[in-house]
Amino acid sequence: MTASDSEKKLLAQIREALSEKISLPAHTPVLVAVSGGQDSMVLLHLLRKLDIPIVVASFDHGTRAGASTEDTAFVQAFCEEEQIPFRGGRASLETEADLSGKNFEALARKKRYEFLLDTARQEKIAFIATGHHLDDQVETICLGALGLASSFGALGMDWSRPLEELQLIRPMLHSKKEEIDRYAREAAVPWREDSSNPSPDYRRNRLRLELLPLLQSYGQHCKSHLADLAEMRREQIRYLDEQGAAWLEACSLDNDSSDMLLTLDHERFSQGHPVLCLHGLRVLIQRLAISLSREGLERLRLMLSDESSGGTHDLAQGIRFYKKHNKTSFFRPVPETSPLLLEVLLPVPGEIRCESCLVKCSLLTAPLPEDLDMVAAAEEGVFYFDWQAIQPPLHFRTVRPGETMSLPGGTGKKEIRRFLAEAAMPPEKRRTALVLCDAENNLLLSTGQRSGIALVTKDTQDILEVVLGWNC
Repeated sequence: MTASDSEKKLLAQIREALSEKISLPAHTPVLVAVSGGQDSMVLLHLLRKLDIPIVVASFDHGTRAGASTEDTAFVQAFCEEEQIPFRGGRASLETEADLSGKNFEALARKKRYEFLLDTARQEKIAFIATGHHLDDQVETICLGALGLASSFGALGMDWSRPLEELQLIRPMLHSKKEEIDRYAREAAVPWREDSSNPSPDYRRNRLRLELLPLLQSYGQHCKSHLADLAEMRREQIRYLDEQGAAWLEACSLDNDSSDMLLTLDHERFSQGHPVLCLHGLRVLIQRLAISLSREGLERLRLMLSDESSGGTHDLAQGIRFYKKHNKTSFFRPVPETSPLLLEVLLPVPGEIRCESCLVKCSLLTAPLPEDLDMVAAAEEGVFYFDWQAIQPPLHFRTVRPGETMSLPGGTGKKEIRRFLAEAAMPPEKRRTALVLCDAENNLLLSTGQRSGIALVTKDTQDILEVVLGWNC
């Protein structure tokens, strides 16, 4: 195969990937991550041949006894010679990993992508391209399938994925390593060899050196077949995620506090097919911006369907959920050190916004309309009081420990936090609940439950209307 044939084949693959898989708009600038290795240098060469505006970004990890610094200097010198915009970054990650005890590969990846994101934002570029190819894809699929990485890793890498508000793209994802190597040698593309590549100390290196040659020995088509299967599976997963998201939405309840991230009717949710529920939960953890393995998702699904697993549970990364009756609420606990006391005056008439609600007060002249259903109104957050039986000014404040409220109908008093527990509010949230009281500290209202004080009767002349709007 001539150099021209190699070039045509790779260019055709990348052109198809950019237009059909990635949908890169014409003449859109791209930030190209270039390490100095063969793959990224070939990607840089080919993108230039397609006349795509590019800026090169190279990150020095401060590793391999200064060799990584030489790699970055090599990339910078090449860009200066070819008049390509170059942006470099550096961090001493081996030292940081040793001091922190963090996994070096994970730390290096995190720092590298932080640099790429910062650089792309500074350059006002929305797309970041990497040189991942077919062999990288097969390695990722095998690591996931063998349980050596995330259980979702068996799906492989996608052509394009969100990277915060930007987009990470992989134009060479189905290009074979041997084709990239052939083009690099025939077209005299310069590159530097990474001295750590032959090291068996890294899991991915061992798989590349031991398993991939064995896989290739079964046939030239094997790697492409695995990549095609993974892509088909990703399409299936996307469809199932869409169905799961719709089911999650159908089973979601209105939150009575903006502190709640989501409230779910878990009884209804659990009636869905287990696969549908699993993908609904997969969408949920993506929205909550937390990580959970497939096994973790399955445990969560079983807990939601288990009638005996009530109470508060830790989920992941600071997120908890509280399960009671048919409701499960997901939330981030309020730190114990956070100030909990709040007290504000409520003008009558007037309105205030505080914490998670909007409170509006109006004075009405009796009588109320005969067809007014006060129970239905209360369910909508509208409450009525005998204004003459209240001692102004009104205060909206945080509930106090052990505080009780008179019950309607003269049936005694009840601790406010019991009201909140019956409303399936998590224990951590009960200590920040808000109540409405008058100047003599008579409690009138708490989170959707009115007291037995100042009831409207046939003798009431002036009426106080209080409207609570949550999540405002």
